[in-house]
Amino acid sequence: MRFIRLFLVLIGFVLMTTAVVAQTYPSRPIHLIVPYPPGQSIDIMGRLIADKLSVALGQPVIVENKAGAGGVIGVDAGAKAAPDGYTLIMISNGTLVIAPWLVEKIPFDPVKDVTPIANAASVAHVLVAAPDFPANNLAEFVAWAKAKPGGYYYASPGSGSTQHLTMEMLKTRTGINIVHVPYKASPQAQTDIVGGHVPVMFDSVPALMTQLSAGKLKALAISSSARSPYLPDVPTVAESGVPGFESVGWIGVGAPAGTPAPIVQRLNAEITAILATADMQKSMKTLGFVAINESPEAFAARIKSEVTSIGKVIKDANITLN
Repeated sequence: MRFIRLFLVLIGFVLMTTAVVAQTYPSRPIHLIVPYPPGQSIDIMGRLIADKLSVALGQPVIVENKAGAGGVIGVDAGAKAAPDGYTLIMISNGTLVIAPWLVEKIPFDPVKDVTPIANAASVAHVLVAAPDFPANNLAEFVAWAKAKPGGYYYASPGSGSTQHLTMEMLKTRTGINIVHVPYKASPQAQTDIVGGHVPVMFDSVPALMTQLSAGKLKALAISSSARSPYLPDVPTVAESGVPGFESVGWIGVGAPAGTPAPIVQRLNAEITAILATADMQKSMKTLGFVAINESPEAFAARIKSEVTSIGKVIKDANITLN
């Protein structure tokens, strides 16, 4: 009986402490880890959220780019931080869903070690090339690639990225053989596409908007199931001869596992409110993001489901890092 009383007292103390922490949170700056270099879609979205969240919470939200290993290094650093709400992580399906199937001995469990807070936006990927590239649509691109199997190259912003996986999925569905050239980030890859050093790549709509608007790149097809409202003239891969094709990424905010539930709920409410504001909607539209509104529970369920479904795609297509 004494043990039971002690246990109940301990539980009560923990609950009371958690409530007090949530009420006083935040009392100091928050660090937001972006596991990719500046210029990637996830970095762009992270900075938009950080600016608004700083105002909403009354504390600075400091963005830290911890790039490497396809986002694994940054997510691992965040997952191992103290679960007190003062370290947040920009997460994506690239780091939590794809990387665990492609990176050997990944140092974190995508379901157990990261607490999903808010799924912020979805992003489609566009197949792009330099303006003088001989193909102007997906069918012409496939014909171009098949004319010289294994003799052409494509860029991506990193091995294991959703852009890498999207092209590998397209290769499997169309039977083309084109060699992967991974870069450290989107800007470097795009520069080499513009310069003619690598012919093509898939990249996200937000990362491409500036180059597409300036006419430095041309779009051949988009990976979403429907045309993008931001690029209405660009046909989908599915309507261009690959029925059922879809590859869309998502970007959200997470925290180390064990972060108190009241803090998670507070952050979810603040981020959801931020995404609904007129100026945030305008910024996202300009950059090509599509807002998502999910509870932490729904977000967690999405991740768990996709780890299984995407894993099957990767195994069936025999996709590996190269």
